[in-house]
Amino acid sequence: MSYNGIEVNHIVAVDLNGCIGKHGKIPWHIPADLKRFRELTTGGVVVMGRKTFDSLGRKSLPNRMNIVIGSTMVVDDYYGNNKELIYCESINEALLTARYYVKQKQKSAIWIIGGAEIYTQTLQYVDNVEATVVSTKIISGDAHYPPIDYYKENVKVSRAYTDKSGLSYCYMSYRV
Repeated sequence: MSYNGIEVNHIVAVDLNGCIGKHGKIPWHIPADLKRFRELTTGGVVVMGRKTFDSLGRKSLPNRMNIVIGSTMVVDDYYGNNKELIYCESINEALLTARYYVKQKQKSAIWIIGGAEIYTQTLQYVDNVEATVVSTKIISGDAHYPPIDYYKENVKVSRAYTDKSGLSYCYMSYRV
């Protein structure tokens, strides 16, 4: 699919029901997954919605160009002197901006990091999904990733891991 020649990836952690959030937070803490997220996205361009940005404490992720989408943001409250943070009002504006920075940094991909609305609105542009599937079911989750087809032919699944908290998870990659 790609967006004007640039690969677009979703990176997401989901439970068995597709839950990605509960009360504005990730409902689990898996350090190895956070490390993988950092390794995949560092040095690149990440695109997120305002709610995801808020969940990060309104701070940009270091060593990445952070593009935040939201129509209700007050720009001065977020920018400050941060040269790695850009505010956009639409998906299209965010993807055009991300494309510019990907080319400038000579990277190969844009990383969409959430939340639920942004994932849904960008599905039409996505080439790859990098998912961490956590073997749990969050009953009261309030943010969900669009349904994943676990039976696609081109799905690559890692072996299962268990975090020291006892949560089991695996990494799943597939081309859309």
